[in-house]
Amino acid sequence: MCSSAMGSYTSSVILSVVMKITSKNGKPEWVPANLNDGHLDRFFFLCAALTALNLVFFCFLC
Repeated sequence: MCSSAMGSYTSSVILSVVMKITSKNGKPEWVPANLNDGHLDRFFFLCAALTALNLVFFCFLC
């Protein structure tokens, strides 16, 4: 339960950071309220890249 909770907190922090960074200069953010206007695919590719990085780090430590 603790690892699930930490995963949820980490996910919300990553989402907040991505939304702040991608909404600069009047551009629509990656994850707007209306999902049809955003780039949700880019957010999922970012999550996939972070997961792959986590796998590499895990294999290195093992």
